Amino acid sequence: GDQVLFVRQVDDEPNVPNAAWALWIVNADGTGTRQLTTASEFSSAMWDPSGRFIAYTTPADGTKGNVLRVVDVATGAERGVAQPIPNRMGQITDWSRDGRFIGVVSIRSWWEYWAVQGLMEGAR
Repeated sequence: GDQVLFVRQVDDEPNVPNAAWALWIVNADGTGTRQLTTASEFSSAMWDPSGRFIAYTTPADGTKGNVLRVVDVATGAERGVAQPIPNRMGQITDWSRDGRFIGVVSIRSWWEYWAVQGLMEGAR
């Protein structure tokens, strides 16, 4: 693609307790660096095939699980996505070519693979 996704700590000082992390994109030529969102940390992130959205997981407040969110690259608008088993340690692994499904690996008492539906409804 023509853009790169990366994550870095907002506060430049290492080992700062509770420092937020930021999800950024930058053009492949190094221009146009832009921060999309912040979180306490990021567990995983992935572009959708069209390049319009980035899905990411971040720890849920007060639990041992992750929440799944999608951010619109153009506007920065975000929305949460319901997971089949809420608050599990899910990590994004795939995004279907048509943009309708995100593959999430989760640990319960064993590894599970989930396809989360309905992410792009009304977005095309």
